[in-house]
Amino acid sequence: MFSKEFVSFTDLWKRQNLATSLVTELTDVIETISQSPSSLKGGGGDSRLGFAIQNRCVWRRSAAGSVASAELHSLSPSDAAVTHSLNEIASLCFTGNNLTKPIPSHPNQFSIVLWLQIGEERLLLGADMEEKNNPYGGWSLIVKSAERPSGQASLFKVPHHGSDTGECAAVWDQMLFNQPLALVTPFRNGRVTLPKPEDTQRISGRTRNSYITAGFDDRSSRGKTGTVNRTIQETVRYIKKVNGAFGHVRARKKIQPSPGSWVVETFGNAMSLADLRSH
Repeated sequence: MFSKEFVSFTDLWKRQNLATSLVTELTDVIETISQSPSSLKGGGGDSRLGFAIQNRCVWRRSAAGSVASAELHSLSPSDAAVTHSLNEIASLCFTGNNLTKPIPSHPNQFSIVLWLQIGEERLLLGADMEEKNNPYGGWSLIVKSAERPSGQASLFKVPHHGSDTGECAAVWDQMLFNQPLALVTPFRNGRVTLPKPEDTQRISGRTRNSYITAGFDDRSSRGKTGTVNRTIQETVRYIKKVNGAFGHVRARKKIQPSPGSWVVETFGNAMSLADLRSH
């Protein structure tokens, strides 16, 4: 965010008064942080803000009485991914001061994978990190790293909505306990839905303790009759609900004095992946 390429790009975007977007939001973030340089690590004072990169401890808490020790590590993005991102940003501008609209990279190589350890309990939060066709990191690089925290996690936030692009067998074999608790968030954009049936089957085959925060209810508004239906046909022809079902999965586990088992509760339209497959 504070590279000369990104700052130049966001500044030019702002001066051209282009439409509000994620670029505008990031510009505001940069300006806010720049007003207080001491908030950045290395800037003196109470340095709280640092950037998540591969194999960096971003937060640590010591044990105190009944409070367990805790550490949060970022496992990505890699140095190669950061360098590649700067080159991509630099290519978006400085051609006659005309900007090129940024397009998200595929596969997602800049996602921040997190490793959280509380006491002796470990959690792997996979974000949107993809493995397939990822030349600048991916899960293979994370697994092979000799600098990442040791141990195996009992809870796994499955990456990229359970898509096969985020699948890496070595993660399940080396970074997770057998039959870990796996949590998935769904994705829907038009006719594209994730996880696909084959994805749910694959994840359920990895662990029987797998859950998703919501299913895929039919959100269309077809079937209306009379004047309402005729108006729909004459104007937009087809409508659907903007938001479908919502839900969440809550997982709790006793850390001290001795580790317990995960207790999982589902709310709203959350369910186990086995139930999703049966719908």
